[in-house]
Amino acid sequence: MDKDKIIELRKMLSFVSAGPWISFVEGRDHDSGSCFIRTGDKDYEIEFIRLKEGDQDFIALMRNVLPELLDEINRLEGILDRNNIPH
Repeated sequence: MDKDKIIELRKMLSFVSAGPWISFVEGRDHDSGSCFIRTGDKDYEIEFIRLKEGDQDFIALMRNVLPELLDEINRLEGILDRNNIPH
């Protein structure tokens, strides 16, 4: 992944609601209401009218792990840089 893409992803993360995000699927996680993602912003949830359960879970998971993945990319690039290994 090139540096521009990493910068773009970090910028996008700066505009989304705080984590963690937790996926709640009607019929799986609760019995009434709707499918939604609870964000780290106490007064904000993302409600879905129609979305596959796996897609909703993926969206929530990616919000939670993407910062860690980007940090790991930066850490590994630092190792490559310190050892003069092209990447």
